[in-house]
Amino acid sequence: MGNLLSKRRYKFRTKSIDISNPSLAHV
Repeated sequence: MGNLLSKRRYKFRTKSIDISNPSLAHV
C-alpha cells in the first residue's frame, strides 16, 4: 500500500535527517 511512495519519500526526507539523526534514517 504505497510502499514505493513511502520509501521514496522517506529517502528524500531521511537524506537531510541522516546528517543530524542517523538513527531516524534506520527506522
